[in-house]
Amino acid sequence: MDLAPANPLRDFRCGSVKYIHNDILFIEKNIYDYELPLEYAISFYWLGKHAEAIRVNEQIIACPTAPETFRESAKRNREYSLAALRP
Repeated sequence: MDLAPANPLRDFRCGSVKYIHNDILFIEKNIYDYELPLEYAISFYWLGKHAEAIRVNEQIIACPTAPETFRESAKRNREYSLAALRP
């Protein structure tokens, strides 16, 4: 019997949740473009998966639709992961 807690992010990859183009009710594209990826990157920072956190933060920084506040958060978060990787 495996008593290890389930890891809901184990198989999640940024971009794997696709935006539903033909449904306008309760669907906000910004969640798919930069809000969910930012939460993903923060989660992986705290899990010690800094390479993945850096990769996703760089995607957010490059996202043309992300507001400046989200890009600034992604830059700060990327710096935290870079600092954690330094000896």
